[in-house]
Amino acid sequence: MTALLFIYSGLLFFLIFEKIIKSSYINQMMDTSIFTRVDGSKKDKDLVFLGLSTCGFCKRARTFLEEEDYAYSYVDIDKLDREIRLRLKDDVKKRFTDDFLYPMLIIDDADYVKGFKKDIWLEKLN
Repeated sequence: MTALLFIYSGLLFFLIFEKIIKSSYINQMMDTSIFTRVDGSKKDKDLVFLGLSTCGFCKRARTFLEEEDYAYSYVDIDKLDREIRLRLKDDVKKRFTDDFLYPMLIIDDADYVKGFKKDIWLEKLN
């Protein structure tokens, strides 16, 4: 019984620790001020937007978020220093998808949507 409790405690600790580690990277990146915060009245979801400064779809997606009044954080990946950009892209690929496509919206640090199709974004956000 004691051994079983010890194994269960260890497994529980691992699962909690893994969740903390997985969610901490973007939070650490936000602490380095690479993300810009956009205020909005819809704050029920934690939204992180990854895009390119020259991408037309990214501009449309950000306009959509602002018109729908979502609060979100964003970064233009192409404006980051090379080392930070590579670290961020590698982390996103490990945690979400190998198929990196702009724009990408990370939802509650658990789900994502890539590319911009208004109907799909509305479905994911509602």
